[in-house]
Amino acid sequence: HRGVAVARDLMGKYGLIDKTGAWIVAPQYDYMYDPRGNTVIVNLGDYDGVIDLKGNEIIPCTYHNISYQDAYTDGVRTSDEHPLFLLSTDSDEEGLADENGTILIQPQEQFKLTGDFSDGVCGAIYYPYKDKTIPLDVPIPKGLVDLSGQELTGPIYEEVPTCPEWPI
Repeated sequence: HRGVAVARDLMGKYGLIDKTGAWIVAPQYDYMYDPRGNTVIVNLGDYDGVIDLKGNEIIPCTYHNISYQDAYTDGVRTSDEHPLFLLSTDSDEEGLADENGTILIQPQEQFKLTGDFSDGVCGAIYYPYKDKTIPLDVPIPKGLVDLSGQELTGPIYEEVPTCPEWPI
């Protein structure tokens, strides 16, 4: 991937190497995901962050979990070259950041993304039962949000399509 690969040293730490085997990013992380675009998710202790392929910090290792969030434009997956990151905090709040570390959706508890973004829109599950038992006979409300976290519909659906199931 772009001439770099994730490698683990004899001490069990992860870093990035080039095609000659030279370390580009010294082995210092407890884990590294495969790179996407010019970024890679890293783990230090109990926390995840994001660095670029030269080792510069993009998102600090302060999140309980970070994962790649897929996105599609006109049916083509764009998140391999321009990744989005789903950010989860210790208090179970969820947010979204782009490849530059810009927070697009501030971590919040109101909804969780349910699938991939398609043309800037994603399904969301709303949690009206925070700290309460969810009734088994009541559907969990769903809605649509955009890349900024703006609610496009509010929690008005029982089911929403996931990418790439959007009607054409």
